[in-house]
Amino acid sequence: MSFRTNGGAFHASADIPADATVVTCPFSLAITPQVAKKSLVKLLNGEKALEGWSKRQLLCVYLCFHGIIQLIQYDLTHKPYLDTLPSQDSLTTALHFTKGKLDQFRGSNLYGATDAVAEMNKEWGKAVTCDAYLTTSTYLSSRTFPCTVISSTPTLQSTPDFHPISRESISIVPHRTARSGEELVNNYGVKPNSELILGYGFSLPFNLEDTIRKWEVGRGARGAEEVWGVVLEKVKGASQGQNGRQDKENKEIKPPGDEKEDAMPAYKDKREAAQMLADMVETLLDRLPADKAGAKRAAAMRPEIAQMLHDYIAGQRDILESLLKFAMQKETGVVEEAREAGVELVFE
Repeated sequence: MSFRTNGGAFHASADIPADATVVTCPFSLAITPQVAKKSLVKLLNGEKALEGWSKRQLLCVYLCFHGIIQLIQYDLTHKPYLDTLPSQDSLTTALHFTKGKLDQFRGSNLYGATDAVAEMNKEWGKAVTCDAYLTTSTYLSSRTFPCTVISSTPTLQSTPDFHPISRESISIVPHRTARSGEELVNNYGVKPNSELILGYGFSLPFNLEDTIRKWEVGRGARGAEEVWGVVLEKVKGASQGQNGRQDKENKEIKPPGDEKEDAMPAYKDKREAAQMLADMVETLLDRLPADKAGAKRAAAMRPEIAQMLHDYIAGQRDILESLLKFAMQKETGVVEEAREAGVELVFE
C-alpha cells in the first residue's frame, strides 16, 4: 500500500483481497483527551489552567503545541502523524473559506453555522493562534472516532459492513477486493452536504441526505408533514385566540346543526397555514445565492470549493422547491375538500 503525503490518499500497491487488514493502529498511539491533558498539565504547570476545558479544547490545544515546541519531556509525541496531514492552506472545510468565499453561501444555513463555529473557535484560538486552532479543529472533525470506540470496552457491534473491534487496536479492513493502484477510502456515514462541507471539506452531488436544517426537511419534501403540523397548530392557536371570545358570546344564540358554518374555521385555518408555509419557503428561496451568479462565483474559486458551493446550494434549492410544491398541494387539497363539503372559501 502506498501513501501520498497530502493527508488523504492511500492507494493499493498490489491487489488486496477482501477482508484483509491493511492498516492497524494500537490504541496506545491514539490521541485522546487523557493523553492531551497529561501533556498540557506539564506544559501549563498544573491542572488549574485547564479547569472548565472541554475534551475538544484539550485536544485542539494539545495538537497546536506540536507546531510550537517539540520537546519529548512534554509528551508531545504525535508530530510524525501530524506531518502526514494536509497543510493549512490545502484544507477545504468551510472554516477555512475566505470571507469572499463564505459570502457566496450567504442566505443558507451553512453560512450561519460556519460563522458560529468560527467565532467559537476564535476565542480559543487566542490561546495559540486562530489559524492553528482552526486547523486542528478541522483535523479533529474529520479524523476522530467516537470515544466509545477508543476504550478498553468498545461498543460497536458486528454488522455486514464492519467487524468487531479488538481491545488492543483499531484496523481498516475493506470488505471488497481492491485492485492495484485503486484508492482505499473510508465511509463517513450518512451525512448531508452541510455537514460534509463544514467537517470534512467535500460535497456529494445530488446528496439524498441533504436537509433544510431549520426544519429537518429533505429532498422530495421528506419530513414536510411534521412542519405542516407545526405551522397548522400555530395558525389554529392564533385563530382561536382571535375568535374565542366571539364564539363564546354567540354560543347561546347560534342555531344548532349548522355543520357548514362549524367547519368553516377549520378549512380557513388549513388554507392560511398552507399560504403561511409557502410564504416562509419563498423567503428562504429568495435568500439563496442566485443561479445567474454561478459562473462568476466559480471563476473566482478553487474548483473543489466551487463544486461544493454548487452541490450545496442546488440541494437546498431542490428541497425548498419540493416543500413549496407541498404547500401549494396542501392549499389545493383544502379548497377541494371544502368544496366537496359544500363550503365555498372566499379568496381575498
